[in-house]
Amino acid sequence: MAIRRPLYYTGGDLQEMNDTQLAEIRDRAEYMYGADPSVDLAYTSSGGTLTPIMADYYTRSGTVKTSATSYPSEASTGEPTVTIRTNYDRINLNIESLSAPTDTDNKRYPVYYDGTDIVAMTQTDFYDTFITQAIDQLVATGDQPGTYRIHTSTTLANHTNVNANPVFEDWYSQLSSFTTGGIGTSGTIQSGTQLQRTAYYLMRTDQSIMTAPTYTEPYYLTSTNDIQEYTTANFDTVLQEDIRYWATQTGSKLTYSIDGSGVAKGSTMVDSRYTGSGTRRTRFVNADQYRSQEFPSGSLNTVDSWVLRLVRG
Repeated sequence: MAIRRPLYYTGGDLQEMNDTQLAEIRDRAEYMYGADPSVDLAYTSSGGTLTPIMADYYTRSGTVKTSATSYPSEASTGEPTVTIRTNYDRINLNIESLSAPTDTDNKRYPVYYDGTDIVAMTQTDFYDTFITQAIDQLVATGDQPGTYRIHTSTTLANHTNVNANPVFEDWYSQLSSFTTGGIGTSGTIQSGTQLQRTAYYLMRTDQSIMTAPTYTEPYYLTSTNDIQEYTTANFDTVLQEDIRYWATQTGSKLTYSIDGSGVAKGSTMVDSRYTGSGTRRTRFVNADQYRSQEFPSGSLNTVDSWVLRLVRG
């Protein structure tokens, strides 16, 4: 890896940039990526490309046991069971297909002093000096511009909700909805009423999560081999085009997964259920009909969980 020190003009002379100035440009590259990310996540109603599929379950009663003489014992009734409510595969990953920015006449990138001459950085030099580190910053812990996260509300400061629909929901059975009057004939169950505990939404982190970094404009070679200072707009374009391209390439590619490797992005999505052993309830129908059934019991516990993760690779 070759770190180059671009030249800038100060005090009547050209000077090499110091470490602080290099870091400011890396920050600006990260900021520019946030305006137009090249690796995106999108909501889809089904068939999303991120795996594994997440499943939300709820608890049902056990099966009814009947007797003509007395209430059947708890040992003879069916245990409460869990059943799937919804499978969630609602997140699509899209990595744009981009071509490498054109370096016409090898003059696209800043100049530096190689010990003998003032020469233009190659694309490899530019990526080694600025872009690779800027992508490292995008996959750092916390919210970074142009990346995605999970959140438990439809709003979050400096973020855009990708879709009004959640990408996962945690529902549970309301214990009070299981009633003795609902204890039916032999072998039947009660599903109860399901209530939503938490909904999880896909958010994109806005560019505004960062204050626009200022930096010192470097110099470059014109088509006539003169040395000229970039305008902020021109150099911003170079930074944005190159970081967008490099973020899609093997070795530097940004990619997301559910429970893969990488940094956790936002809230953990959980499936919670009642995990008690069940409570027997009875219903007297008539002198020849005694019924018993086990209702869900206990407290809500997290049974499974999933994390959206971002990694570079």
